[in-house]
Amino acid sequence: MLCPCGSQKKYLECCSLLLSGEVSATTPEALMRSRYTAFSQKNVDYLFSTLTPELQAQNSREELLAFADAVESWTKLEILNASVVSSYTTEANVEFAAYFIHDSREQRIHENSHFVKQDGKWFYAGHFHQCSSHHHHHHRHHEPSVTAVKIGRNDLCHCGSGKKYKKCCIT
Repeated sequence: MLCPCGSQKKYLECCSLLLSGEVSATTPEALMRSRYTAFSQKNVDYLFSTLTPELQAQNSREELLAFADAVESWTKLEILNASVVSSYTTEANVEFAAYFIHDSREQRIHENSHFVKQDGKWFYAGHFHQCSSHHHHHHRHHEPSVTAVKIGRNDLCHCGSGKKYKKCCIT
């Protein structure tokens, strides 16, 4: 089975290793992909454990579970931009779009996530938005941008199968 994160690797050789705790994410992108997979599996313990302590204090497992339960299925993750990371990097960003089904409609989250490395381990630290009047980033702890995506029955499915939506993920 291919990993839900879209890496084109087998699940057992990809996010499974991170979600089981066998290994830690070596890059923010790997952590982003594993968090997407955790959302698809409603693995709230992993999602909560990969938040910075500051975000853990501001969020609860119950809130994460409520969001995870509201999603019918996750269909696709696109990594749009990821910071170049060296062994000395302690902060980085990953811009992504995640597609999911909610209320029987395809939705999309578009976020520029911020990650920090603490004690040699990467954590999700929130996300940024671009302030057009100031041309620099500001930290923000609100819900990511979610938009409805109109997908036709004859369009290619967003899951990457190459099949038409009506023959794949439509319910």
